[in-house]
Amino acid sequence: MPPLVTSNAIMMCNHGGRVQVIPKQMQVSVQGGFVLCDPDLIGSPITGCQIKVTAFTSPCTVIVETLPGSTSETVAVAGRPAYLQTLVGITNGRPPGEVTVIFPGQAALDST
Repeated sequence: MPPLVTSNAIMMCNHGGRVQVIPKQMQVSVQGGFVLCDPDLIGSPITGCQIKVTAFTSPCTVIVETLPGSTSETVAVAGRPAYLQTLVGITNGRPPGEVTVIFPGQAALDST
């Protein structure tokens, strides 16, 4: 299983903007970071997107959805599936950008 995404994660839009990670639950952590669950990332701010404002373009400022395959089928916190390193998010940029996980916030999940 790919690593879980935690509040220590680094996520970026494909135009260089960085997602501000804000955990919504603070009961379950892995390697010092709170596990992020669906739909925690919806509405998360993005700063530094390099898309210039024109009549046809605008920068990414928030995540508006996450795509199928972004969450675990076996790990959940309070009934909400945990996000995985495979996460792909869609932004509100014009055209919409994609958010991917650069670093999930933890090296590996200890299964013992």
